[in-house]
Amino acid sequence: MSLRLLPYSFPKKTDGMEIQSDRDYFFGDIASQGQTSQLQSLILSGASVNVVAVDSITPLHEACLRGQTQCKEDCVKLLIAMGANLEAYDIYYGTPLHVACANEHTDCVKVLLNAGAKVNAARLHETPLHHATKNKQVEMVEILVEFGANVHARDHHDKKPVDYTTPGSPSATCLQFYETTPMNLQQLSRLALRAMLETRALEVIEKLDIPKLIIGYLCYQKHLLTLSSLAAKLENQRKISGLRGGDECDSWKPSTPSPQANLLLARLVFDFFSGCNWEQGLEKETVGEKRASSVCQSESDSSHCSVLHELQYDQAALTGERREDGGEVALNHVE
Repeated sequence: MSLRLLPYSFPKKTDGMEIQSDRDYFFGDIASQGQTSQLQSLILSGASVNVVAVDSITPLHEACLRGQTQCKEDCVKLLIAMGANLEAYDIYYGTPLHVACANEHTDCVKVLLNAGAKVNAARLHETPLHHATKNKQVEMVEILVEFGANVHARDHHDKKPVDYTTPGSPSATCLQFYETTPMNLQQLSRLALRAMLETRALEVIEKLDIPKLIIGYLCYQKHLLTLSSLAAKLENQRKISGLRGGDECDSWKPSTPSPQANLLLARLVFDFFSGCNWEQGLEKETVGEKRASSVCQSESDSSHCSVLHELQYDQAALTGERREDGGEVALNHVE
C-alpha cells in the first residue's frame, strides 16, 4: 500500500478535489498497483476519481508513479476517461505529468499529453522537461518538445533543461538541436489546435470537417510510433555496448524531416488551402514528383536532385504512401 494514501478522519474539499470516505482512501493504492478491474468497480460504486490525500496526491498521481506496464497505462486511461484532474498538484512532484516524467514512464507521458495535459506546467519553475532531461530520457524529451515543451524554461536554480545534461551526450545534442531549430509548420499547426481545443483535442480532431489528409497531418499518432521505434533502437544500442539502463547511448539524430522537406510539407498544405485540385493531382502524379521532375530538368546538379528525392520521400509520408520496399512511411521518419 502507498503510505501516502493511508486514511485519515476529517472530510474536506479543495479546488474541486474531494476527500471522502474510507473507501476512497484506498482508491489511490489500487490505482498504483494497476488493478484496472478493481479500479473500475470502485468508480462504478461511486468512488471519486479526484479523491486526494493529505499531501494532495490523487489516484492519477499514484498510477503515474508506479506505472509503465500495460495495466498501469490502462489505469491512467480509465481515470482520465472518468474525469480525473490532469492538472492536480501534489507536494512532491507537481502534476501527474511531472510524476510520469520523473519516474521515466514514457507510456504514461504519451497518454497524459494526448489527453491534453499541460506540457509546460511548473512546480517551483521545474517543468516535466527538466525531469525527463535529468533522467536522460531522450525519447521522452522528443515527445515533450513535439507537444510544445519550452526548451528555454528555467527552474528555481535558474537552469534550463540542457544545463542538466552532460556535454556531448544524446540528451545535450537533442536539446541543443531544438534550441536552435525553429518549429516547422506541422508542429505549429498541432500546437495551435491543442491551444484552441485543450483537453478535447484528441476527441475532436478526427471529427473536424476537413480532409483526412490534413487530419493525418495534425495527428501525433504516427510520430509517437516513430519515437517508439527510436526507443527500441536506443535500447538495442545499450545492449550491444553493455550500457546500464540509466546510461545514454553515444549518438542522437533528430527524427524530424529536413528543412527542405519541411518547406515542401508547408507548400503542400498551403496549396491545398489555396484551392489547388489536390485530389486530381494525387491521382495522376504527386506534387512532389512534379516539382522534382521540373527542377531536375533545369538543374544538372545531381546532388540537388538527391535532395528532391528526399522531399518526395517526406511528401509520401504526408500522403501515407508506401516505400518501394513495402514498408509504411512514417510521418516523421528516423534515419
